[in-house]
Amino acid sequence: MARRSVSKKGTDEVRPDNLSRGLEAEPYELRAVQRACRKYGTALRQGLLPLRADGDADGQLMRYSMSQERLAQRTTEIKQLLSAAGVSVIRFLAYCNFGYHIDKLSREYDGRALEQEARIAVARWVAKGLDQKILEEICLQVFSIDVVNTAAP
Repeated sequence: MARRSVSKKGTDEVRPDNLSRGLEAEPYELRAVQRACRKYGTALRQGLLPLRADGDADGQLMRYSMSQERLAQRTTEIKQLLSAAGVSVIRFLAYCNFGYHIDKLSREYDGRALEQEARIAVARWVAKGLDQKILEEICLQVFSIDVVNTAAP
């Protein structure tokens, strides 16, 4: 369904409402990443943020953009997993924060050390009231870390 509106020039124009845009509109996550990267790039150019030691602002912006895209993709995957598991929307933030924590761990550790740190993280977040099975599923499905079938140290 389309809405009819009058522009400032007084001419009628037909604009689709939010529901009829469908595939024409960019996904919210993509727009949010693009907006964050524009703001970050502007802040770098204006000198509001420190440059890396090598002074490569374009490379720094590119790495920031890649990290934001990766984070948006993983957040989307976590939300889809939570929806499929029937988790209340009000709990999404806590599970996404767990995902951000595991994402950071995956950049700092690898192999057995990552599995061990992920097991510790699962125990910590279970103590905060989250469901252990869902946390383990996030580790396995989103980050490819099997915290269940690995031997504890």
